[in-house]
Amino acid sequence: KMGLRVPRDIAVVGFDNLPCSQDNPVPITTIDQPFYAIGYEAGRLCWESNKKDHIGYTHRLLPVKLIERESTEPKAPGR
Repeated sequence: KMGLRVPRDIAVVGFDNLPCSQDNPVPITTIDQPFYAIGYEAGRLCWESNKKDHIGYTHRLLPVKLIERESTEPKAPGR
């Protein structure tokens, strides 16, 4: 409605790499998450917490992957 064009005027980035992200008129750049690894790690942490007397704080980093599609374009210098 505003006359903006993707990716010339505005970039669009999604998250989760849903199948519909590549089926749009302009396929959307997205972040792909390791869903299986997230679920596995969550289950493992629950299992471990059941074996302990207390539940502590834990921090896990899992790799994600940027999938570049047509909804973003490299920014030119000075632009």
